[in-house]
Amino acid sequence: RLASEGKSAFMVCDDRPGVGGVARGDEVRRHFGDASVKYVYNTVDMSCFYVHAYATAALSAPRHLAVEALPSAARLALDSRDFAATAALGTYEEPKALALDLCPGADVGMEDRVQLARAWMEELPLELSAEPHARRLRDELFWTSSEGPGDDAHFQSAAWARALRETAGSTAAVCAAAAKDVLSPALHPQGDGTIIIDKWEPFLDRVRSGVYGDGATQGAAAEACSLSVLGFFATRHEVCHVQFHRRDRLRNLDATGIVQGGSTATSSRVFWDAGLRGQGQVAGISDTGLDQLHCQFREDDSSVLSGDQCTFTSQWWTTTCREEATVTSSRRKVIQYVAYVDNADYNAGHGTHCASTIVGAYDRTHTEISNYDGVAPFAKVAFFDLGDSSGSLSVPYYKNELFGPAYDAGARVHSNSWGASHAGYDTSTVEFDKFVYNNPDMLVLVAAGNSGEYEGTDFYGDYSVGAPATGKNILSVGASCNTNHCGTTLQLAD
Repeated sequence: RLASEGKSAFMVCDDRPGVGGVARGDEVRRHFGDASVKYVYNTVDMSCFYVHAYATAALSAPRHLAVEALPSAARLALDSRDFAATAALGTYEEPKALALDLCPGADVGMEDRVQLARAWMEELPLELSAEPHARRLRDELFWTSSEGPGDDAHFQSAAWARALRETAGSTAAVCAAAAKDVLSPALHPQGDGTIIIDKWEPFLDRVRSGVYGDGATQGAAAEACSLSVLGFFATRHEVCHVQFHRRDRLRNLDATGIVQGGSTATSSRVFWDAGLRGQGQVAGISDTGLDQLHCQFREDDSSVLSGDQCTFTSQWWTTTCREEATVTSSRRKVIQYVAYVDNADYNAGHGTHCASTIVGAYDRTHTEISNYDGVAPFAKVAFFDLGDSSGSLSVPYYKNELFGPAYDAGARVHSNSWGASHAGYDTSTVEFDKFVYNNPDMLVLVAAGNSGEYEGTDFYGDYSVGAPATGKNILSVGASCNTNHCGTTLQLAD
């Protein structure tokens, strides 16, 4: 369904042989306008783009361009429907947030995103409780249309039809109230054309608690409401892609083995032997926290950085971490500490452990090295604290806030030993890739995950690399084994 007024979303593809992706993109931008075009897929054989344009521009496109209105169904990430349903039923991890990627040119800046979010805040509860809205969604999400393919033609049609029918029926009031009270205040415009809907777990809890019946009945209501919310945003003309943001988990499990040469022998310290000890370098690290009084990081006077606080606005989830972060370069080890969550590590010390592996140095003069030191013992660290006292992570959605402070402190290598269990290319991964694309002198490293399996002499790793380690512009770091499976600390984990 095209917009009756204004612009609509299109998918434009060019498969001309002998024409490169850059040339294809240049022609699409010349016709539709540079701000209205975004690469989606680019290979030797074909290049495809999201385009936000008037119908007249689509109809007048050069004949060799394949131009199709972007269906609502195509705007949903592949596994969104299944993930939303299983999370609502309590049979899988609950999503942390829903990410709405706006079409190129749908907004000019943050103020436009704020206006869109405010309009949706008002529309969402009203439309979820309206029967005509449910009928319209059935027509727009093609697999539930009475005139479209039947259940046999699309595996998702029955679930969507049931969800929209139930939401417009007995659970309509509960769903609308939960959307108004929980989801609407949680619409947060972000940088780079994204709007995040936070508080998805409280939203599901609110729906379940508002429905009378057993667990199965409450789960079905939450599923119906979740799918209808997805349908609402998939039918916004300004939205090109909808996907869930998974909860991030800690990685670097049992990585107490050999980092440099694969042996405990001092002769295997190949980096140090080559003179590579981190002299004059700053390493950026984001993790659960850092114990600044640990022997690997302690100052001579035992002073610690109190941590730079990030300012959050009262309604829109925007932060100013990069603007407010400071650098104290005279310190021997920790020169920056962004206290995004707090300014301490939690009991298990995951962040302190990872930082020690990278830049830890027992000798405070940075002249001597020992087997207890990190790989780059003479380097300094810019640390971003994103973990609370229980080890749970809270990661900025806009990765400029995550990497920017360390970059400004001089770091050109950034380590991140955490990520989601989802082996896909999600919004968080896109943000990682965007930052590196815009800052090509920064190398961002991400732990591959802790999900690889081992049995006997065989390793099983299909789909075990979790986002954002699935990025294209980052370096994913993993290993063959960990102590849980191999029984030895001489083999590394990721």
